[in-house]
Amino acid sequence: MIDEIQVINNSREMIQQVTVSVPSTGATFSCGNIAPLGLCSNRMGKRRYEYNPIKVDWVFGNTAGQTEEFVIDVPSYFSTGVPLRAEIAFSPEGELSAYFDQETPLR
Repeated sequence: MIDEIQVINNSREMIQQVTVSVPSTGATFSCGNIAPLGLCSNRMGKRRYEYNPIKVDWVFGNTAGQTEEFVIDVPSYFSTGVPLRAEIAFSPEGELSAYFDQETPLR
C-alpha cells in the first residue's frame, strides 16, 4: 500500500515546475517551487501500489530535466500494516533518486 508522494530538495537551489506523472493512467502531481532543503508532499488515501512506471520533469537552476519512465522498487522488507511513502529526492547537484520509505510502526 502507498499513501503519500514526497519531492525532497536536498540542494541549496530552488527547484521549480516539478511534475510527477503516471503516463499509463494520466495521473499527475505537481509542485511549483520547492525551496532549498524543502519538500512538497501529496497525501492520498491508502491505495495498492500497481508498479506503474512514473516520469518526472523539473527545472533546477536554469536547466530543465526529465526522466525516462521508471518504476520505484519496493524495499525487500517493510511492515505490511503501514503504507509506504514514495520519495523523490534531488541531491545537492540536482540529480534525482526515487525510493520508498515508511513510518516506523509504534510498538
